Formats: sequence, C-alpha cells, structure tokens
Amino acid sequence: MKKAINKVIMKLIRIIQRITVQPLLLLYGWNHGLYAKAYMESYVQYKELIQCVFFQKILRINSHVPWPVYFTSRVGDPKNIHFDKKYVRNFTAAGCYWQGMSPIFFKGSFLVAQNVTFISNNHDVHAIALHDLNVGPIVIGDNCLFSVGSVILPGVKLGDNTIVAANAVVNKSFPEGNCVLAGIPAGIVKKLNPEMITKGTYKDFWG
Repeated sequence: MKKAINKVIMKLIRIIQRITVQPLLLLYGWNHGLYAKAYMESYVQYKELIQCVFFQKILRINSHVPWPVYFTSRVGDPKNIHFDKKYVRNFTAAGCYWQGMSPIFFKGSFLVAQNVTFISNNHDVHAIALHDLNVGPIVIGDNCLFSVGSVILPGVKLGDNTIVAANAVVNKSFPEGNCVLAGIPAGIVKKLNPEMITKGTYKDFWG
C-alpha cells in the first residue's frame, strides 16, 4: 500500500513539474532561450530551478541575470557573458564569480566546478577605484573543464580541450588547447592527444 501511495505521489510531482517548468522559465524573460526539456526530465534540475527562482525573483539575489544562478555565486554584467544556454547549469555551481565587465565567450561545451572565478578586468594600478578597460575578451574553446577554485584572468584565451586544475591561476593564453594547466601562475603540466579525447556535452555532464 505504501509503495502504491509513493508511486502516485511521484506521478503527481512529475505532472506538476512538467506543467510548471515553462511558467517558471518565463520569469527569466520571453526570449530566455533556456532548455526546458532538461528541467522537465530531471527532478534534481527542477529543484535547482525552483531554488534559483526563489533567490533571484523573490530575494532579488542576482535578479538582473536572465538565467538561473546559484545564490552564493555572483554574475556581474550578464550581457557580456556569451554561452550556449544548454550549459546554463554551470551557473548553479556554488561560490563562483563571473565578472563580465568585458566580454567572456564560451565557444562550446564547458564544465565549471565550485568557487571558480572569471575576472574580465583588473583594477587600474594607478587608480584603484577604476578598472582597466583596455583588455581583450576572455575566450574559452570547446570542451573545457574548470576545477574547484581555479581563476581565469583578463584577456585569457584557452583552446579546445583545456583542463584547468584546482586552484590554478591562469594569467596568460594557451590558444593551442589540448592540455592540462596547473599552478600559480598556471602552466602546462600535461599535453593531451586530441585523437584520444571524447567531447563532453551537457547530456554527458548532467544527463
């Protein structure tokens, strides 16, 4: 009897989930571009969406961001952050900072762990109340991984298949990609054979 009741409850939850996803996503704007199917099929991602809506739309934390963001993470200017919305779940990693004063481009698939920082502009060393705006964008290639606590600094360009190790600080570009970066400042600790790499997609990351 108890199993039958639990089964009915889960079916009701699934029905509610499918009915409410689209209205919840519309809170991020009519042209949100978010992948509704993921929230309809994954109960975990659906709970994350509800949590983000609560903090963004009710408590007004990251309220200016037109996609779900975890409440302990911060997004500066979302207009300068460019990515495929199928990878929006990266923004539900805790404790991340996406500055976005200058553009940040993600060219394909990417995976971000907790406490990762993307700094697009440093403070001006001659006037610390200001930021140096004379920098190029951060450009991230396809199939890149950012491990816990890693930091990407202004103007950095990373090629496809770049893995940034935990707590690494990347202050220069590695456009050739196919490598593992580690250390402060980060350097190549391992080169990867592109023929042996299998690209990870949002389905591989989160189902």
